[in-house]
Amino acid sequence: MSTSTLLPMLLTSTPQLPCGEQWAYEVKWDGVRSLCVVVPGEKVRLISRRGLNHTERYHELQGMRDLLETPCVLDGEIVALTPSGKPDFARVLRRERSTITTEGTGGDAIHYMVFDLLEHDGISLLDWPWSKRRARLQTLLPQSGLLQWSADHTDGDVLWKATKDLGLEGVVAKLRTSTYLPGQRSHEWRKARHLQVTQALVWGVVVFEGRPRSLLLAMRQDPALYIGRVGSGVPQHLLAALQAMTDTLVDRVAFSVPAPARGERYAFLVDPVVIEVRFAEWTATGTLRQPVFLRLITE
Repeated sequence: MSTSTLLPMLLTSTPQLPCGEQWAYEVKWDGVRSLCVVVPGEKVRLISRRGLNHTERYHELQGMRDLLETPCVLDGEIVALTPSGKPDFARVLRRERSTITTEGTGGDAIHYMVFDLLEHDGISLLDWPWSKRRARLQTLLPQSGLLQWSADHTDGDVLWKATKDLGLEGVVAKLRTSTYLPGQRSHEWRKARHLQVTQALVWGVVVFEGRPRSLLLAMRQDPALYIGRVGSGVPQHLLAALQAMTDTLVDRVAFSVPAPARGERYAFLVDPVVIEVRFAEWTATGTLRQPVFLRLITE
C-alpha cells in the first residue's frame, strides 16, 4: 500500500443511529482525525484527513515507534484529554494552528485514540471486513496511556445516552462487514452528533454593505483562536449595539481571522464580549459548523 496518497475513510452523517446486530458503535471523539504510519525504530508519520503531514505538531506520538513491534498503518483520532478523561478540542486546535514545532508543549496531554488497522507487517487489510481488522488490531496494542483503544459497543442506544450524559460529541456506527475505502464517504460508517453548546468570545462584527450581519468568534479559552462566525439567531439590536462598541483603531489584536469577502468589512471590538452558541460539530479546519446564537453572557 502506498501511504503517500492514503486518506482516512469518511463517515456519513445521520439523524438517528442504525440498529441491528450487524452494527458496532463507538464514541465519536472530539479531536483531529489522523492516519499513523508506524515503523518500529523509525520516525512515526501522521497524515491528516486532508492528506497533509502534521507529524511535527505532535512530538509525543513519536513514542509509538517503541510501543509497536511490527510496521503498521493505524486510523484514529488525536485527542487532548483533561484529567477527568474528557476530550478538550481547544488544546488540539492550538497544535493544528501552531506555526512552530511542538517541543516544550507536553502539557497538552496528547493521546492517539486508535480504532482501525489499514496495514500490518506489509500486508494491506483494506479489503478485510471491519470486524477482522479490529480483531487483528486489538492483538497489537500495548497497555499505554499514549496509544489508547477506542472501544466498540453492541448497544447504540445505551452509548448514545451515555455520551450525551457525559457531554461527548456523539456516536459512530460501523457495519461489521465494512471494508476500508480510503478518502471515500461511506454509508457503512455513520455518525450521529449531539448538538453542542460552547461559550465564545466575540472579537468583531461582520458588516455587509453598511449593515451588521454576523459576529466573528474566538475560542474563549484561547482568544487568539478563530473559530468562525455566527449570524443565525443573533438579534438585530445586539448586532447594532456591538457595532457601536467597535473602534477603527482596533486592528485584530492577537486575533487571526480570514480576509473578508467581497462587500464585507470587519469592525473590531475594543473589548470582546462572551456569548453562548449551539453548533453541530467542529469542522476539519477547527471552526463551528452550523452555529446558532443562544444568549449573551453577562455574569
